[in-house]
Amino acid sequence: MRRARDLVLLTGLALTLSCRIEDHTPAGSRRDDAAIRALLVGYYRCLSDGVLSACRDRFWPGAVVGALALRDSASVVEAVPMDSALERTSRWLDRLSPEFSVEMTRLELRQAGDLASAWVSVRRRLPKAGEKSEEQEGVEQFVLRRIGTEWRIAYGTTDLPLAPGPGRH
Repeated sequence: MRRARDLVLLTGLALTLSCRIEDHTPAGSRRDDAAIRALLVGYYRCLSDGVLSACRDRFWPGAVVGALALRDSASVVEAVPMDSALERTSRWLDRLSPEFSVEMTRLELRQAGDLASAWVSVRRRLPKAGEKSEEQEGVEQFVLRRIGTEWRIAYGTTDLPLAPGPGRH
């Protein structure tokens, strides 16, 4: 009886030691995921801090942003060069109190070679004139490109306004 129990225990131990979780993750993709996550976290941090020149460093030259633009009492999505978007965003942020903040709450990444897509759930705190700040949640999308070992944003979308609406100057 004891021999049978010992045999079962040794067999179980041998099976346990021989089992391992196989990792079929493509080489480098975990490193890439971490680099992309750090890039986007840094982007939202510098946007919250109002340091837009640091935000610009996270985009490739020639990057485009699809963003909400307020035109004639209507909202339209407009694709603009990143530098133009940052200039407009800077004017918009200048009108807000320091209470403005935006943070990444969830990130969904898909990578294929040197390209990646990121869907980012964000929570924003937008100050209202003479009122308590309003919290909003939204989803932004990015297309990122890797050249060498460096990831940067090539395209992004946001629903933050880029231009003042009527009567808001």
